[in-house]
Amino acid sequence: MIPQPSAVTPELAEAALNCVALAEALSLINASGHPDAARFVESVTAASGIRLPAGRSARSATISAGDVYQLKITLRGVAKPPVWRRITIPSTLPLDLLHDVIQQAMGWEDGHLHVFSTSHRDYGIPDPDLGYADERKVTAARVLAKPGATMLYAYDFGDGWEHDVVLEKVLPPHPVVAVSYLAGKGACPPEDCGGVWGYAGLKEALADPEHEDHEDLLDWLGLESAADFDPAQFSLDEVNARLSQLLR
Repeated sequence: MIPQPSAVTPELAEAALNCVALAEALSLINASGHPDAARFVESVTAASGIRLPAGRSARSATISAGDVYQLKITLRGVAKPPVWRRITIPSTLPLDLLHDVIQQAMGWEDGHLHVFSTSHRDYGIPDPDLGYADERKVTAARVLAKPGATMLYAYDFGDGWEHDVVLEKVLPPHPVVAVSYLAGKGACPPEDCGGVWGYAGLKEALADPEHEDHEDLLDWLGLESAADFDPAQFSLDEVNARLSQLLR
């Protein structure tokens, strides 16, 4: 129940002012662009019950600060058609969130391990057995310093899907969330299909009704006929719909 004016004591007024000050401070931290800002703000708001203004969630603030990077992500070894995506992200985006963006852009299901590799070191989930630098503490700007810079994003170490990530352009800061998908080509290969060579074999078998694996692959993919499988299929609307789910 909201207290009536006569019930507002000096102590209650001071507490309210402290809450407002804390909320303002959290908003400033939230918009700082620091890779750990989102997690800090989320932990404080969860403990205190304070809510930030609508539209200023920790996650959205993290992905709206700094210059805008235009990246092209190309899946290695896949042709006819090639598979690539063009996206924009804030330069301050931490690599763990870039992983999420790439997963949605490509169409992967995020069921396997991944790693970002540069000429200097590898970044991934912090685990002593893997030996990667903590991807949560490194931003895109740290590993892609200028247009033309590249790094490798590998997903599913069994199938060995490798993606070239290229910084094409550095654009001015944008006043709203800067993550967006601009263009692309080619369908994402099915998960667990055996990597580049397995995918090539899958396409060959589906294209040949007489192939010994034709019917088994249709069953595995859950398809009625090979006509339902189109390796050239790509919908920018579908990709951006996945992005909207990611940013909620």
